[in-house]
Amino acid sequence: MNFIDKYRSRLIIAGGNARDEKIISTKQLINHVFRDDPNYYVVPISGVDIEARIYSKNTGNAPFDNSRNKFIQFLDPNYLPLLGSYVFWNNRYWMIIDVDDGDTIQNTGVIRECNYFLRWVNDRGDIIERWSIFHDRTRYIGTHGTQHMVTGSMVAHIWLPKDAETESIPRDFRFIVDNFEHAQAKTPATYRVTSANRVERTRFGGGLTDLTFTECTFNPQTDCRDELIADYFPRMRDYSLDLSTPHNIEVQLGGTFSIQILATVNGAATTKGLMFISENEDIAIVDQEGVVYGVTGGETTIKVSFHSKIIEIDVSVVLAKTQYQQSIHINGSNNLRLSGVSRSYSAIFYDNLGNEVQDIAAWSFEYNGTSGIPGFIEVVSHDRESNVITIRAIGGVNGIGQSFILRATNAAGTSSESMEINIVSF
Repeated sequence: MNFIDKYRSRLIIAGGNARDEKIISTKQLINHVFRDDPNYYVVPISGVDIEARIYSKNTGNAPFDNSRNKFIQFLDPNYLPLLGSYVFWNNRYWMIIDVDDGDTIQNTGVIRECNYFLRWVNDRGDIIERWSIFHDRTRYIGTHGTQHMVTGSMVAHIWLPKDAETESIPRDFRFIVDNFEHAQAKTPATYRVTSANRVERTRFGGGLTDLTFTECTFNPQTDCRDELIADYFPRMRDYSLDLSTPHNIEVQLGGTFSIQILATVNGAATTKGLMFISENEDIAIVDQEGVVYGVTGGETTIKVSFHSKIIEIDVSVVLAKTQYQQSIHINGSNNLRLSGVSRSYSAIFYDNLGNEVQDIAAWSFEYNGTSGIPGFIEVVSHDRESNVITIRAIGGVNGIGQSFILRATNAAGTSSESMEINIVSF
């Protein structure tokens, strides 16, 4: 190695001046002793394992104290965590609430223990869950004799990681923030968003959503104490996907077969968001109306998806179709929510070739081995032309967990099909 190569090597190892040399040597020393530090941990940060030192400023090398804030140093000086990232440490979730990137040797952050698991329903009807930091910011304005302090309306803040879901929370959005046991026995503590600060704690691509709350009134008609979610019932989307076509179908080569399927949102039929996909279009293709075309002899699978619901249909493309026995299928959900929306059930009839045919359904009920409409069920409507019956669950909480049989029989009384329906709370 000539002197130029040696010089370049020295620059890489020790830096080009005394300051660089000091920084590099300090980093090397820290890296050498870092893992021997009693406060050294490998902690998951947003799902990635990171080497870090966690400590309390007021107690030195004693991280297990009562302070809700901890300092966190990172072994890798090039690692800079995002504000709002979760740190799972000491069997609890913590959130990075501050980052100091001004240290030449190591980057340091501040983490605070998350104290509430916040849940809400977004505009798409999805339940969103985030660990959060809840803190009371009520201003106490005086006393009244020897009694407790007199206050104005309670004001609280909650910090959440800044992401697509938390950024879409508007003013006047409502949350339940309460202990589960208390919420079941007493009126759940409910809050309304009065302002959202999404700017102040934003750095390096990360950030916190700082929501200001004030107390509001719990509404048992819209809020769900069991789920600890405010405005649960009007926002929740109850998606269902019910297949009336058999799960195994045969399509004649060169022929077609129409898949009969019902997608509903909160009991209302819809085709928006319904998708049909063939796993092997060389054998069978399917359009977005659910019509399957037999292309080549063989077997494939048709996947029908509707939001998180997925149904698979096995398809065989054959020269001649197999003979089937006459059958009935009941379309509808197996769950009926107590005091919830009405649900409709339809009967679809098939001939011995599996083709849909017209017939008239006679509906009947059975509960605990006895025929007749159960006392907790109300028939809202019965459309005989379309073979649709609409029912809802009524009565008190004693109905929760009950089940009954709904049966459809053809006009000739030669074929019938039944469905067990359960009464649920949500």
